[in-house]
Parts: sequence; C-alpha cells; structure tokens
Amino acid sequence: MTSARPRLMPAIRSISHSLHLATASAVLAVAALLTLIYTVESGRLEDARVTTLRSMVESAAGVATAYDKAEQAGQMTRQEAQQAAMTAISAMRYSGAEYIYILDRQNRMVMTPANPELIGKDVSSLKDTTGKLFILAIANLVHARGSGVVDYSRPQVG
Repeated sequence: MTSARPRLMPAIRSISHSLHLATASAVLAVAALLTLIYTVESGRLEDARVTTLRSMVESAAGVATAYDKAEQAGQMTRQEAQQAAMTAISAMRYSGAEYIYILDRQNRMVMTPANPELIGKDVSSLKDTTGKLFILAIANLVHARGSGVVDYSRPQVG
C-alpha cells in the first residue's frame, strides 16, 4: 500500500497545476475584458464631452449672431451689441463650472469669465499644466481647419 501513495502525488500536482492555470486564465480574461470596457466607455464619455462642447460653442455663436442681427437692424450700436453678446456668453456654463471664452484673431483675450485680467492681452504664450501652448494650438487648428478639438489640461479658475 505504500507504493500507491507516491503515484497519487503526480496526479494531485497535475490537478493543482491545472486549477492554477485555469484561475490565472480567468483572471487574465477578466482583466482584458475590463480593459476593453474601460477603453470603450472612455471613448463614449469623450465623445459626449465633445458633443456638449460643440453644442455650447454653437449656442454661443447663435447668441453672437442674434446680437449682430440686432446691430444690423439698427436696434443697437456695434459696441452695445458686442457688449451684450459678451455678457450673455460669459454667463453660459456647461458640465457644471465649464465656460466659454472669446479670443480675437491675434490671440488676444476678448472675454473670459474666469480671469478678467487677461482681457485685451495676448494669451498665445499660455501653457497648460503639461507645458502645451494650448491657445496657440487652438489658433493653429482654427486657421487650418476652421474648427476642431484641442485637448489641454488647465486648472479651473472660475
């Protein structure tokens, strides 16, 4: 009977090895599935964020157009229309505290609700938290394609 025990040990080790291998495979499969889900959901969230941002920019452009029409109709002076448009746009918020700012073609800040001391200044040298010249990137994109998205990381000021 003593000879039967040593024969069982390789079989038990083989079963144990198979169970460990199956467990490791299951863990890896779950990790791969979670990575895939994270990637897909991150993309969806980013798409939703961009869609919201585009909608807000289009709304701000609509506000500016309405005041431009009021000026063209003689209901307001150009300065009154521009000021009214900036006031309305500066009050717009999306996703909580996110806001719209207005730049001119020379990268000067025309309106920002977050940092009024920048108004009238060339902001093309502003860098995000990673060192990216984000205003310059935005200006280059607008000049090249008319519109688009520039990702940048900047602490919220207002």
